[in-house]
Amino acid sequence: KAAEIRTTVDREARQFGACGLKNLAANDDNRQAMWADMKVRNALLNCATLDPEETAAEETINCALEAFASLSLDPVNRGPMWFNPRVRMILVGRAKTPVRFYDARKHAMAALRNMAVHKLVAKLMWLDIWGARRAFIQGARLGDSEEEYKVTTNALEGLANLAMVKCQRTAMWADQNVKAIILQAIAFKLPLCVQKNEIRAA
Repeated sequence: KAAEIRTTVDREARQFGACGLKNLAANDDNRQAMWADMKVRNALLNCATLDPEETAAEETINCALEAFASLSLDPVNRGPMWFNPRVRMILVGRAKTPVRFYDARKHAMAALRNMAVHKLVAKLMWLDIWGARRAFIQGARLGDSEEEYKVTTNALEGLANLAMVKCQRTAMWADQNVKAIILQAIAFKLPLCVQKNEIRAA
């Protein structure tokens, strides 16, 4: 019994710790220092790589990914975040995670979208055919729920950021998936659940 209680306490402490880092990362002045802090970075990575099927792990994962999305809002952090293999792997992986994990996908996609503003990163993302490029293309396909809508808009904005790089515009236009997704996005109607409710910022 004592062991079960201890395990529950540990899980809750981990979750609240991740949420604390998420909230701190929302402050503009904290972002560069938090990214530069190896202990903070490793703590977020450890939380983001938990098994979402584990008891009480999903919220911890979401908080860590939202923290990464906030850190990626700082232009100084974008390049180093992409070039960190562990961070890149977890963000791309979570952006392609099963559909039911909406929040994880939304936050991971937001981080990739922000990093794609960095021109060199945008070039490398487009070349990452089965990684970041695939994540954006999969995520940009329209869904029927408000949660899917946020994933979709983050992915579409990510593709728009990739298209800011002149040297890859021809290749992007020649990609039939990208062309179809962009044209569909222009023509689409919001899901009913989004029409009826205010869209929350992500």
